[in-house]
Amino acid sequence: MCEKNIVDLICTLNQEIWERYESTQEWLESGEVKIFKWLESGEVTLFEYHSIGYTSCIEFLGIMIWNEENDERHYDEEIDDYEPLEPFLRRKAIEIIKKVSAIRIG
Repeated sequence: MCEKNIVDLICTLNQEIWERYESTQEWLESGEVKIFKWLESGEVTLFEYHSIGYTSCIEFLGIMIWNEENDERHYDEEIDDYEPLEPFLRRKAIEIIKKVSAIRIG
């Protein structure tokens, strides 16, 4: 996937999450509200794409979830390609949201 396509995908995913957050009250009744209060503080971003020299990575909430050198997506031998990046990123983001939402402080 070329860099422009990855950047477009990251923008789309970020916009989708913010639109959902702004348009529904269900966030207020779930643990996910903690994440968005944190995001509103400006201390962290949702999805971020970084290109470092000859390699690239994607972070979610500051946690690296994908990089070109150690691609964890499922490789399908029948079609000789990896699973699409978008569903992989969504799955990893949901895993992180569940872990962060489970944290209980005080």
